[in-house]
Amino acid sequence: MVSRTTALLGLGLLLGCTRSPEPTKPEPSPAASAALAMPGPSADGLSPTAQAGHRLYAVCHSCHDPELIPPKGPPMFGIQRRYKKATDDKAAFIQRMVTFVETPDPERAVMKPAVERMGLMPALPLGQAPLEQIATYLYEAEFPAPCAHWKFAIEQDAQNPATAGDEHNRQDRMMYDKFCK
Repeated sequence: MVSRTTALLGLGLLLGCTRSPEPTKPEPSPAASAALAMPGPSADGLSPTAQAGHRLYAVCHSCHDPELIPPKGPPMFGIQRRYKKATDDKAAFIQRMVTFVETPDPERAVMKPAVERMGLMPALPLGQAPLEQIATYLYEAEFPAPCAHWKFAIEQDAQNPATAGDEHNRQDRMMYDKFCK
């Protein structure tokens, strides 16, 4: 029998990404293929709650994978940074993240430029405990800089005069220069 969490994770993956065209992803090397079995940074050294969240993280990674071209959602590196700046502590981070993922609302979005460019994510009805576990993992994990994401955004903006000099483009360039060069 399929557990409720497993069924909801499957539903979340099906409903989670609604943007088209279908993104492409470069073929991983054999060494990278082994790491793809469990997306996201390692859970080594994290709390038991964050380790449980790491096991559920695939539902998030399906849209927030920084290697997707074109991206379906902002990379977790940026989400984590913005949520940490917007909250006072771990408990507030987790609560704000869970509330948004349960009922996404553009007025409460921390990543407003991403919502404007990629659209609002759908609600993920995973339940309170799994969402708290995932949010704990998002708080504790060390996500790598999404260099491929920023590079793609910079290249796309260079071809689009409407976004070439906007604040989001300047931010992408600054972050790429800071973390990827």
